Amino acid sequence: MTPPKKGQRKQKAVNELAKELHALKDDLQRCIEQFSIEINAQLADMIDALAGKEMIDGKSPHLPRYTELLELVKDVKRLKRKPKKGRVKDLVNAKKLITRLHDSFIQVR
Repeated sequence: MTPPKKGQRKQKAVNELAKELHALKDDLQRCIEQFSIEINAQLADMIDALAGKEMIDGKSPHLPRYTELLELVKDVKRLKRKPKKGRVKDLVNAKKLITRLHDSFIQVR
């Protein structure tokens, strides 16, 4: 049995890399979708809490004090957003802020 020729080995590597890139693309798409679902759920929770509705997760909403609400408004306004650029750091900063805000709406029992 003769070893595979150079061209065959290269084609095998090309095919393997293409397969792995497709898998990576699919995994990243699922990660992005899950991230979006989580962030949108937290935002919807807070919007509902502000409207006096029960939160999606069934927890009782707890509105922060007036002065805290003013600070939260400032924090959201300060969040740098450049959606056209699609910067990962914008998503990371938004995630941190949204999680912190969401936590402030959950009543500690």
